[in-house]
Amino acid sequence: GTGSVSGILNKELTEKLPNKTLEECKNMDENELLNIINKTLFVHRVSLRGNALSDDFGTTIIAKEAKLVDLDIKEETDKLFREIEGLL
Repeated sequence: GTGSVSGILNKELTEKLPNKTLEECKNMDENELLNIINKTLFVHRVSLRGNALSDDFGTTIIAKEAKLVDLDIKEETDKLFREIEGLL
């Protein structure tokens, strides 16, 4: 929960996150598809389980499982501020 990784997802996991099939995505207008991707994935926490590889570019997970994680932004922000205050 304190960093980021790159993830490689197969077709089934890729379709699962935005709840759209590849065929549905192919039939969408490009802007509509980008909006779904932005709302579903960008700046959202995703839990990945699988095999991890590390190299000069960081950690990459070849996912066997993937799910979006709901979080309370206010609660997480308050928790982060408390942790930062403890460091000062």
